[in-house]
Amino acid sequence: RNWRDTLDPSLLLDPPARAPTNHNLLERIGVVQLLRAGALAARLAQRTYHQDLHLQLEYALLAAHLFAQPFTSGLPHPQRARDFATYTPRELLPGGNVFADPTEADPVAVLDACAFVARVLLKNGHALETLPMLSLAQFVASQVSKDAVAMASASAYKARACAQCNLIGDAVVLVLDVHHGRNLPDILPLNRPPVGQSGLQNPVTVAYHDAAAPSDAANQEALQAVATLELVPGLLALFPPAVQLLLRMARIEILLAPCSQADEWPHPDPALQETCATVQELIEALRSEIVDTATTIVEKAEGEEDGGEEG
Repeated sequence: RNWRDTLDPSLLLDPPARAPTNHNLLERIGVVQLLRAGALAARLAQRTYHQDLHLQLEYALLAAHLFAQPFTSGLPHPQRARDFATYTPRELLPGGNVFADPTEADPVAVLDACAFVARVLLKNGHALETLPMLSLAQFVASQVSKDAVAMASASAYKARACAQCNLIGDAVVLVLDVHHGRNLPDILPLNRPPVGQSGLQNPVTVAYHDAAAPSDAANQEALQAVATLELVPGLLALFPPAVQLLLRMARIEILLAPCSQADEWPHPDPALQETCATVQELIEALRSEIVDTATTIVEKAEGEEDGGEEG
């Protein structure tokens, strides 16, 4: 409850040099203990305080800032939370691999903790605080566990966080990379040519420029590319439904971000009204699928109940 007395919550929202030196927990207790503490805080938020939303949020914030501490060692890591938007580290700290002994630092526990904390913080409007933690999750997924599914999940959460922070350009890059199979560990290039042909296919490259107006032609092209994104068959078979849902939600939040900058719906700018209509269609399609799935589950459960009573 009083974790801010020990850990400065603004440590990665401002340069670390401005934080008191006695708050540098990385030097005081080491990276392994920080990772353990972060995983424990996340588990407390998930299991112990699931009915106390205030304490759940507090423990989730604590976990996020603990997971951000390894980056306070200085260069070459960024020193502001915003700069982690598209940053995936190649190494965590100089020296040995802190995850070499899973009994000391368990990569699976860290990935599970980051995913839960991200859900809590994104739901409560703390998207900026998730960015360093999700960079840690991307590092663990890509460099330690070599898990393409976990990497896609962390990237989808980060895309949602960027969209909520109005970093639309960074969010577009993240979802395009995942859908095209770029930067995923242990995945062959998905743009390789069909059998019997030679030469790599060139994926469509678009960019959203945050400095330009959302109605700018290049930005409209980027939003249209996000709206029509589909996973290639290889990734569709690889990613479980939960990750596919995360990617769909990320796309919806990216398209919603420029449309929600005005106080009326749909956006008064004619160039954005088509994007607003697309958002509504995607949300309706997702809602219908969720209702259908829930109905199927309920009917299956009722059928099993009836069968048990007859027996």
